[in-house]
Amino acid sequence: QVGDVLGWPGQDEFWLSFTVVDGHCNLLGNCSGGVIASIFDIGMGLACCTRFDRLLPMPTISLTLDYIAPVPVGATPLLKAKLVRATRTLGFVEAQFFH
Repeated sequence: QVGDVLGWPGQDEFWLSFTVVDGHCNLLGNCSGGVIASIFDIGMGLACCTRFDRLLPMPTISLTLDYIAPVPVGATPLLKAKLVRATRTLGFVEAQFFH
């Protein structure tokens, strides 16, 4: 369970933020990579929807993440997902995670 997630749509982009709580953390006290991947997946799907001004089913075809630094409990990270290209059946999204 991710908990409260705040979201802001923009022009071909979507921003998400949440507060890391104990339930999100691994044994080292940092946000689990699975929770971070879920936030990316949600934000990137919503970024695709901004092009169509409505929620659509957006199955993930491929998701690749590079984890650079741990996100500790209590942090409030921010995800920016940007739709960079869309075809009739696919959306291509890049995202960044700030904390």
